[in-house]
Amino acid sequence: MDLESLLARHLTHLRSQETVPQVFAGRGLTLEDLHALELGLDDAGNGVITLRDLEGRLLGLKVRLLQPAGRKYLELPEPNGNPPWFSTRRPALGSEMARGMLCVEGELNAMVTSLALRGSGWEVIGLGSAFGPVPWAWLEQRRLPVVFSLDRSRAGDKSVQAWLRQARASGLRASRAVPLLADWDACEYAHTCGREALSARWLQILAEGKDG
Repeated sequence: MDLESLLARHLTHLRSQETVPQVFAGRGLTLEDLHALELGLDDAGNGVITLRDLEGRLLGLKVRLLQPAGRKYLELPEPNGNPPWFSTRRPALGSEMARGMLCVEGELNAMVTSLALRGSGWEVIGLGSAFGPVPWAWLEQRRLPVVFSLDRSRAGDKSVQAWLRQARASGLRASRAVPLLADWDACEYAHTCGREALSARWLQILAEGKDG
């Protein structure tokens, strides 16, 4: 089965569900959100994330395992390079609405953040892991301020420092976002406090600027 047909099967399976599947529960996303974000469900109850390039071409699928055993995700095809997730809702090039680029660790965190920041002028990009990859060509084309939001971890700290140096060497204004709240990620914040609260918190962080 080719990748597009496989995706169509997983999307259809999710559309047959009457409630948010367990693998996506507690992440601040509604069933309608899952459909809009092109998320799917396989026969084992694993979540399926659709990864497309900026032109909408399907690059691969990322499977969030319902019952992880050593690893949380699988890639289809494997490996697929773990490409970034791009929101389809982004300010046009040269738009006066465009305020900056927010690179968030984790596709689901990026998705709920994108929904929370809809209409704010911030473009959200989901990084597959603390190691990226970062879509540098797109960031350099946009020439907007860049903010990185990664977990506080040895890998995340090391990556952010390297990315800040690279961004600044490219003439981009770049910074790292402070945590939303303690060690909460965007999904936890949205689930616990609501999407409006997540939106307000993100806008506060982005307005206050960088964290060393």
